Amino acid sequence: MYSPAQKRGKKLPPPQKIKVICRVRPFLAEELYDDTVMVEGNCVKITNKRKTNENFVYSFHSCYGMDAGQPEIFENDVKPLLEPVLNGKNATIFAYGVTGSGKTYTIQGTETRPGIIPRTVQTLFEIKGLSKYSLDLRLSYIEIYKEVINDLLVPRDTAPSGGLTIRQGFDNQIYLPNLTEKKINTYEEFKKIFRGACRNRSTAATKLNIMSSRSHADMCIYISCTNNETKNTIFSKLHLIDLAGSEDNRRTENGKERIAESGAINKSLFALNQVVEALNQGLSRIPYRDSKLTRLLQDSLGGENISMMIINISPGQSFYADTYNTLNFATRTKEIENKPQSNHCASSTRQPLKVKLVNENNDLPEARRQRFNLSSSTSTISSTASYELRPPLLSKTEMEKIIETKLDEKLSEIEDKIKTQSSQILSPIFRKQNAKLKKRIESLEYKIELQKESRLANVLTPETKTKTARALVALAKAHELKNELGEALSNYESAFQYIPDNQKLGNKIIMIRDAIPTSSEEINNLNAGSKISAKDHHSRYLANIANDERRKIAEAMILSIVNSGDVKQILKLKGVGKKRADVIHQFIKENGHISEIYNLRYSGMSDKIIDGIINSYTQL
Repeated sequence: MYSPAQKRGKKLPPPQKIKVICRVRPFLAEELYDDTVMVEGNCVKITNKRKTNENFVYSFHSCYGMDAGQPEIFENDVKPLLEPVLNGKNATIFAYGVTGSGKTYTIQGTETRPGIIPRTVQTLFEIKGLSKYSLDLRLSYIEIYKEVINDLLVPRDTAPSGGLTIRQGFDNQIYLPNLTEKKINTYEEFKKIFRGACRNRSTAATKLNIMSSRSHADMCIYISCTNNETKNTIFSKLHLIDLAGSEDNRRTENGKERIAESGAINKSLFALNQVVEALNQGLSRIPYRDSKLTRLLQDSLGGENISMMIINISPGQSFYADTYNTLNFATRTKEIENKPQSNHCASSTRQPLKVKLVNENNDLPEARRQRFNLSSSTSTISSTASYELRPPLLSKTEMEKIIETKLDEKLSEIEDKIKTQSSQILSPIFRKQNAKLKKRIESLEYKIELQKESRLANVLTPETKTKTARALVALAKAHELKNELGEALSNYESAFQYIPDNQKLGNKIIMIRDAIPTSSEEINNLNAGSKISAKDHHSRYLANIANDERRKIAEAMILSIVNSGDVKQILKLKGVGKKRADVIHQFIKENGHISEIYNLRYSGMSDKIIDGIINSYTQL
C-alpha cells in the first residue's frame, strides 16, 4: 500500500530500525544475589547455564543496570524522542518482559518515582511554556484485558460490556470508535486523570508480583503543535505502552481466574512473537490480525511510527529461561525497519476554521479522527492544492477494501446485537439478520464475480473471515436450539468455508450430518409420525452430543498434560516419542500455556497426529 507521498513521487525518508534498550531490575529482598545477569556498557551478559565459564552477550542501543534511576533512562533515551514527535512523526514506546520484571514501574512509576508517562507529559508542558510554540494536548488510555479493549478514562460501570471495537479506515489507519479523549491543560490536571485511569486498570496479586498487571495498557498522547511565528501546525501521536508479562502458572501458582488471564496474555504475546518473526523473514502476509495487541501495534512494528522497545529483565539464576527468551526476542525485534512519516498542515487561511471545528466538537471521536487522518500526508496542504490528494478513480484493490470494511462493520453490528438481546427475542432477530447477512454476502459475491474473483474468502482478511464465521455460527446455534437441524447445518457449513482449519467446527458439522435423516425411508417414517424412527433419530443426536462431550474432556486432559511441561507425562501421549516430547516441552516453556489443542501445530505436529492423540483418549 503506497502512502500519499509515494503517490505524488516524493522521496521518502530512509527506514529506521526499532530502537531497543534493556533495563535490569534490582534484586528483591527475598531473592538471593548472583551474577548470572551483568550489564557492561551497552551489552548484557548472561552466563551459559550449561557451560558456566561461557557467557552469552547481547548488544542494544542502551543498557541499564540495577542502580539506574528513572530520570537517567528518561533523559538519555526517551526525551530525545520527543523532538521528532514535535516535528510531526508518530512514535511508540513499549515495555516488554516477564511478570515482575519492572515494566509498569518503568512506564508508569510511582508518586515519588514517576515513570516515562508522567515525565513525558511534564516535559511537554515545559515545552508548551516556550513562547515559540502553542501546544494542544489530549490523551486516551485503554487496556486489553482477555482480548477485550476497555476505556480506562470512563468508569467501569458505564463502559460497554463488550469493550471497544477496532476499525480500519479507508486510509488504513487503525482507530477505536467511541474512545474517550480528554484535553489536558496543566500537569496537575493530567495527574488527577492519570491516577483515576490507573485505578481502573486490571491488576491482581500473584506469587511473583503483589501488584501484577493483568492487561496490556496503551496511553496515547495526541499533540497539536503550532509555531506561533510561522503559524504552521503539526499533528502527531505518542503511544506509551505497558505490556503485561508472560507467565508460567507453575511459578505464579495462579488460580482459575488468574490462569484465564495469563492464557490471554501469553496468547497475545505469542501473536506478537509471530509478527516479529514474519517481519524478519520478509513474509508477504504479516499476522497483525491474530490478536488485538498486534492489531494496535501495526504501525509500530514495520509501519510508519518511530518505535522504541524497553525490555525489562529480572536478575538471577531463577529467571534464566525467561531472561534468555526475552533477550532473543529483543535481538530479533531490533532488526525490524519502520518508515516514519511526518504529519504537517500549513494553511494560514484554513487552519483557524479547523481549530474552531475541533473545539466545538471536543466530544466527537469522528471529528478527532478526521483531524488526524488529514495529517497522514507528508506534505503541506493548502486550499489551492488540496484536490491533488484525491485519486482520480478507485482501483480494484481499493474497491475490495471498501467492500470488506463495510461488511466488517455490519457483521460487528450483528454480533453486538446477538450478545445484547435476551433469549426470548433471539429467534426473530436471528431470522431477520440471517436474511440480511445472506443478502449482503450474495451481493458481495456477485461484485467479486464481476471482478473475476472465484471465491469470497480469497478477498476477505483473516479477521473479517473470522467475524463472518462467528455470525453464521451464532445463527446456526439458534436453529439448533429449535431442532431445525437442516438450517443449522447449512449455516455451520457456510461458516466452515471461512475457517476451514477449525477442527471443532468440522466435528460439529459431522455430528449434525449424522443426526439428520438421509434415506427416503427415514424421512417417510418421520413424516408419517413414526415414534420409533423419531426416537432413534433423537437418540442418535444425543449420542453425537455425548461423543462431542467426550472429545472436549479428552482435549482438556491432553492440554493439562501438555501445559504441565512434564516430559515423562508428554511421552505417554500416543504417537509422541522422546524427540517430539522435547520439542513440545520447549515450545510450552518459551510461549506459555496453550488454550487450544490444535495450537500444537506450531510445535511441528500434524493434524493427523493430534487427532490420533485425541481419539486414543476418547476411547478410554
